[in-house]
Amino acid sequence: MLTMKIESLSYSLFLFLTLLALRLDAAGPIQSHEIPEPLRPWQAWVSWSHPDLNCPFLSTGSSRQCVWSNQLKLDLNPASGHFIYQASVFADSLVPLPGNRDHWPENLQLDGSPAVLLDHQGEPAVRLAPGDHTLSGDFRWGRLPDTLAVPPQTGIVQLRLNGKAVTHPVLRKGNLWLKTQTDENTRRQPEDSVKMRLFRLLDDGHPFTVETLMDVRISGAQRELVLGKPLLEGFIPTKIESALPARLEPNGDLRIQARPGSWQVRLFSRHVAPVAQLRRVVQGAPWPGEEIWAFRAEHQLRVVEVSGPAQIDSRQVDLPDTWSSLPAYLMQPEDLFSIKEVRRANAQAEADQLNL
Repeated sequence: MLTMKIESLSYSLFLFLTLLALRLDAAGPIQSHEIPEPLRPWQAWVSWSHPDLNCPFLSTGSSRQCVWSNQLKLDLNPASGHFIYQASVFADSLVPLPGNRDHWPENLQLDGSPAVLLDHQGEPAVRLAPGDHTLSGDFRWGRLPDTLAVPPQTGIVQLRLNGKAVTHPVLRKGNLWLKTQTDENTRRQPEDSVKMRLFRLLDDGHPFTVETLMDVRISGAQRELVLGKPLLEGFIPTKIESALPARLEPNGDLRIQARPGSWQVRLFSRHVAPVAQLRRVVQGAPWPGEEIWAFRAEHQLRVVEVSGPAQIDSRQVDLPDTWSSLPAYLMQPEDLFSIKEVRRANAQAEADQLNL
């Protein structure tokens, strides 16, 4: 009887581990209420080797983004500087700080209390527990440096030089340029605006996948933007590629830390079941009134017919080069993208062939 119980528990634990592995490779970690009651005492043991379970991910199978930089404020002058850095931490993490070996921060404070400053491969850092944190510190120098290193995941920087606000700081490759800053208060700045174009590549594979390309043009001040829900209904995100800090919120909204300029954000997703019909997700500004969809058929799997939206000349729109040879469609808010299966691949045996 004892042997049977151990075997039953071992089998149940195996199922739990399998389910956890599948969820880690798909939509996200298994929720506590989904764990069978007899296996809940094992939860901490199973998740011990996955400390980043609660961190948003940029790519399935890759490391997750456990630190989200909310804002970096810098007040600098020729003799010294002060910074306030706000970050949200989802798992115990080593968080980089502004500065480097040449400009080392001093008097580090964490949430109003002294903190231990670490040297991580020559860069200043601090270890933080999960939660929302505020870090502050000082700089001392003989003259204002040409550049100041900032944490690579920083998206929004508020800069004051010699008591004057710089509304458009120049941030390139992890360095904040100080000597080339202009006095932004002496000229009129463009108004805050966002313009967006959206392209999708539908791949009729197994599973059915969609690559969403968002072409975003931003003017005005640095700010955090919520651009709505970029994924089609029924799709699970698998990867994000973005030059700007970006993440998907639990409700599906895409949040980015925006700077003026033209940017591209790519989102990859897959469907959980066979696809026969697709609709746009209709949203307000800055969402575009129309989208361009390209369709890649996978004839080795099935032969299909597409109907619904108007087909357009892919050479007349700014599709990525790798999509330009595919049929393209103009998707209006009311359009229904229908995929009718004509036949499955290998429904009839092909004739014997020999190629030399």
